[in-house]
Amino acid sequence: MSKGTELAACEDAGIVALVAAQQYFVPRAVPDEHYNREHFIYNKDKDCDICPKGNEMISNSTRLRRDKLLGKEAIEVFYKDYKTTQCSACPVRHLCTTAVKERVISRFEYQDAVDANIKGVADNPEIYARRKCIAEHPYGTIKRAWGYNYTLLKGIKEVGAEMSLIFTCYNMRRAISIVGVVGLIKALNNWKLQLGAEKVK
Repeated sequence: MSKGTELAACEDAGIVALVAAQQYFVPRAVPDEHYNREHFIYNKDKDCDICPKGNEMISNSTRLRRDKLLGKEAIEVFYKDYKTTQCSACPVRHLCTTAVKERVISRFEYQDAVDANIKGVADNPEIYARRKCIAEHPYGTIKRAWGYNYTLLKGIKEVGAEMSLIFTCYNMRRAISIVGVVGLIKALNNWKLQLGAEKVK
């Protein structure tokens, strides 16, 4: 799944990422699906959201902080809230929100990068389909053929370290299948290692 921080880092590095977008959670406070978050259009020049009825939802520019659970760990995210004074007199308010006050739209710090990824996936279905064939294959091999259906550790950092070891083994096994043991050793010896490092024997 995509994370805004990682997608933004890809943009800064000039990398075009096409990854599965995290599904938007539709709150119960929105009675009609035609007024879900995706139907509110962000205007970057004015820094405002345009609601389905055409009203501009503006922010007071206050940068808010929220702790968001990612698995069992909390991460710090920053966002701004957007509102409009037109809510109270809106004829479709009962379809848009059940909130006591006005409808509030939150926009997170890296939302531009997330939106760009969503658009990229939608505009390039053939590329995304090819990506799935390439990127999902290692997971299928590791889970089905090697039997790694679950991790032994818990926590983002610990599981990340465990998966790094598993994928290192996968990459080496894949390289041996393509170039052979001799070819892999030759490639490693030709690799520009740090000064003082010994050659692979």
